[in-house]
Amino acid sequence: VYGYNDKLFTLARAVFEKIAHLQITDERFAIIRDKASRNYKNTHKEQPHFHASYTTNFLLEAKRWHYEEYISIVDTITAEQLRTFVPRLIKEMALTILVHGNVAEAEALAFFAEMEKILGVSPLHPSQIPERRMVDLRQGYEYVHTFQEPSNENENSAVFDYYQIGMAEDHHTNVLVDLLAQISNKPVFHQLRTVEQLGYIVWSGVHRMNGVQGFFVCVQSPKKTADELSARVEAFLFKFKELLQQVSADDFAVHVQSLSQKKLEPPKRLDIEASRYWNEILLSTFVFDRVFQEVEVLKNVTHENLQKFYEKIALIGATSKKLSVRVKGSAMRAANEHPAIDKQAPLVEAEDPMVFERSGRRSVPIEDKSTFKRALPLHPLPGASTSLYKGSCLPP
Repeated sequence: VYGYNDKLFTLARAVFEKIAHLQITDERFAIIRDKASRNYKNTHKEQPHFHASYTTNFLLEAKRWHYEEYISIVDTITAEQLRTFVPRLIKEMALTILVHGNVAEAEALAFFAEMEKILGVSPLHPSQIPERRMVDLRQGYEYVHTFQEPSNENENSAVFDYYQIGMAEDHHTNVLVDLLAQISNKPVFHQLRTVEQLGYIVWSGVHRMNGVQGFFVCVQSPKKTADELSARVEAFLFKFKELLQQVSADDFAVHVQSLSQKKLEPPKRLDIEASRYWNEILLSTFVFDRVFQEVEVLKNVTHENLQKFYEKIALIGATSKKLSVRVKGSAMRAANEHPAIDKQAPLVEAEDPMVFERSGRRSVPIEDKSTFKRALPLHPLPGASTSLYKGSCLPP
C-alpha cells in the first residue's frame, strides 16, 4: 500500500486484518475464478514475441509454473478448497515488509511486530524458504526450443536469442553489460529492422532474472522463419565486434554519460522506487544504493575495458552459453516450408557450416522443457553483498 504517511499504517492494518479473517463466498469466488480462467486462456492470443520471451524465462528458472499448467487446473478449483487452503497458507508464511518514505525506523519496526501478531506468523526455518534458482547453461552449447504459435490467426514468427553471461553481483560486470546493451541497441535495430527489414518488432538489451544476467535479441517477422531470424541475429553479433572497435572516444564518452544519467534519474513514482528496493530484498543483496555505486564504477570504465569484456563473454564464441527460443507463425504451419529468401539482404543460413565455424557451439534441441531443466546445473543463489546497507533509512 502507499499514500499519505499519516494514514498509511491505518490502511495497511485494515488490509492485514482482512487477510487474517478472509471470508470467501461462493458467488464472489465464482466471479474471480472465471476472470482468472479467461486471463490465463487469453495468453494464447498474445504476440509470438511474448511467447518467445515468456518461454525463455520459463526455461531459465528451475521451478516455475507454466500458464498452460494454470489453465489445466483453474476451472477445477472450488471455493471450499480455497477456504481450507488459506489458513494453511497463512500458518506457513513468513512476513517481510518494506517501509520507505516519510516514516521513522521505530514506527516501521512497531508496525512489523503488530502485523506479525495479527497474522500469527513467525520466521521460517532456512530450509522452508523457497529458492528461485536459475539454470546454468553449459559453455559451448546452443539450446534450441522451437514450437508452434498458439494462435492460428497470427502468421508472424519470432525468436528470442538469449546469451547467458553469469551472476549479476559485481558492479563492474553489471555496468559493462549495461554499456554493451546501450551501444548495441541502435545498430541492432538499424541492421535487422531498417536494412534487412525483418519486421517491425526488433529489440535487444540486458536480461536480468533472479540474480543472473545475459544479453538478448528479440525479433518478430511476418516473412522469415524463426531459424532464419536467429541466423540473422548471429550474423549481426559476429560483425558487432568490429562495430564496437570503431566507436570513437567521443561517442564512447557520450554513451557513458547517457548511461550514468539514466541510472541517476529519480524515479517518477513511489512504486517504481519501491520495486527497486524490493528487488534487492528478494535477492538478499540489500544494496539499496546500487545505482550510485554503479555510477561511480562507470566513471572508470574505458573503451578498452568494454572491448575486452565483449571478447571474454564471446557471445558467438565456442565458450558462449546460448538459449534460442523460436516460435513458428501460422504461415509456417502448412508443409513446414521456408519462405523465399531475399537474395539482396545479407543472410547467414542456419544450416550454413559458417555459422557453426563462427560460433563453435554444439546445437542441442529442447524436446521436453522439464527434462532440459533437470539435466543442467543451477546457478548459486545471490548472496548477501559485502556492501550490505547498514543505515536505518534508505538512501535519497
